[in-house]
Amino acid sequence: MKFWSRLKDSLSGIGQALARYPVTILWLMGIAILNMIEIESSFSRYSQFIFTFVIGAMLSMVGQHIYERFYKKTTHRWLILGGSVLLTILYYFTLTSGDIFEYVYFIRTSVFLFSLLIAFIWIPSISNKQVYFHQNFLAIFKALLTILLFSGVLTIGIFAIIVSIDTLLFTMPADSTIHAANIIWCLFAPVYFLGMVPVYHEQGSQEGAREDAYLVPRFLEILLTYIVIPIVAIYTIILLMYVLLNIGGQFWTDNLLEPLLVAYAIVVIVVYLLSCNIDHRFADLFRKIFPKIMLPIVAFQTISSILKIQEMGITYGRYYVILFGIFAVISGVIFSFFPPNRNGWIAIVLLVLGMISVTPPIDAFTVARNSQMSRLEKTLVENNMIENGMVQADASISVEDKIVVTRSVDNLEMFGEIERVNYLPQDFDVYADFEEVFGFPMTYSTQIPGSPGNYAYLNLSEETVMNVEGVDYWGYVFFSSEEEKEWEVGQGNILKIIYQEDDYFTLQLTDQNGTEIINGNMSEAIEHAFEQSDVREPLEIEDMLFVVENDAAKVTIVMISLDEYGNRVNGEGHLFVDYK
Repeated sequence: MKFWSRLKDSLSGIGQALARYPVTILWLMGIAILNMIEIESSFSRYSQFIFTFVIGAMLSMVGQHIYERFYKKTTHRWLILGGSVLLTILYYFTLTSGDIFEYVYFIRTSVFLFSLLIAFIWIPSISNKQVYFHQNFLAIFKALLTILLFSGVLTIGIFAIIVSIDTLLFTMPADSTIHAANIIWCLFAPVYFLGMVPVYHEQGSQEGAREDAYLVPRFLEILLTYIVIPIVAIYTIILLMYVLLNIGGQFWTDNLLEPLLVAYAIVVIVVYLLSCNIDHRFADLFRKIFPKIMLPIVAFQTISSILKIQEMGITYGRYYVILFGIFAVISGVIFSFFPPNRNGWIAIVLLVLGMISVTPPIDAFTVARNSQMSRLEKTLVENNMIENGMVQADASISVEDKIVVTRSVDNLEMFGEIERVNYLPQDFDVYADFEEVFGFPMTYSTQIPGSPGNYAYLNLSEETVMNVEGVDYWGYVFFSSEEEKEWEVGQGNILKIIYQEDDYFTLQLTDQNGTEIINGNMSEAIEHAFEQSDVREPLEIEDMLFVVENDAAKVTIVMISLDEYGNRVNGEGHLFVDYK
């Protein structure tokens, strides 16, 4: 009986979704049909239509919630849904006719979709004393987890059936699994999800909603209070120790820390919103303490991200990192000093920041484009490389300026804005014409101007040939200042590459009894490679070669890459050992 009862509930939920979100269902069906056509035979305007249909589906979902929260008459509902269709059509005409799977369109659409999702969650809680933002967040979060689980299991099951039929009975079409995945994830999953969204009546009340929609399942409560919150606590302690120990130096320049802190802020915000629905001592402590700890961490990181603009200028990635930092700081303030029933304010902040990021002339791509064009032009002018409105090649400029030029041109090409640089030749191809136009090859380096960093790498073109004839041992080596490594290199002999703090690496070859066969220091070869990388990149074999030889053996390392940053030195290469 329980099975049939649950099946009945599931079917009624799907029926409810069909009646409640009819326009959304039509958009979803369109997405599934588009994907079917693309799977069978790709067509040129697929990306335009798929982006438009996804936006249309989300707009109609938000429109339905606006109606349920603020209106009663059916005419209001169809006017709002009609408005969502009109906005979708207008969005379509903002897209170019070419291939729009480019950074600008993809990211702009992603921002729109994320903003619409936040609005979808937030609207039912506006000025609502019965449904707060964190409650509706929980309901949507549970529905998403359920759908991911159900759809994942269904996908595995359908794939297994198709493979079994193909293997045991008769041959199935090659794209059967892709079509199945399309139906499951583009039609079944979203429709089932919409059937789980709580129903709002009487301007936002919970009447008619499922009784358990705003309850935390026991499994999720245990997961949050006894696993997630303690892990976040330990991770927070580690971050705090790092920030306190490095606040005077490395914290402000460590690019690796930035994504970790962004991920940390996201986790804290999500866990906080979920914990607002739990009556438990650990959850109470988390709500009281962690937003106040997150606040200074994300504030420092936002300042650090702003300071990094001096290094690379503004890119769209840096723009969004700073924007997220501002959001995280405001969220920390709201969570720390206001009661949970004000959590919905963070949705307003997100929507405002999201709209700012896509509204010219302060949107991410306009700001990033202007920053990179200004940075490029400034560097070229300072080096007297613009004459009569055109670039003049000059290979003698500093490595730091070569890196600035390369990265700025690269970013403009990635944004699709390189045509706006009017002092470059017409039909300029970045990767084919760069060296001819600027006088030096594209120069990349992990070196940060003003800091102790070096990088060198080997030119591994098709013409690169390594002769291994007559060599007794040939292998790959990776050596690092972080740990000592050793390799068995034939005849029971052991080769070690040992880091010397003031002298790079020493190579040592010993026999089975530990008797030294050969010994050589790699510092001269490594320093030569770094010096040559300041002049040109990539390097040829003769500039990345280390050889040590005596009467017993000859050891050669053709270094593929070297990097030095702070106190860390790493390298990799091909090892050749010849015993005499």
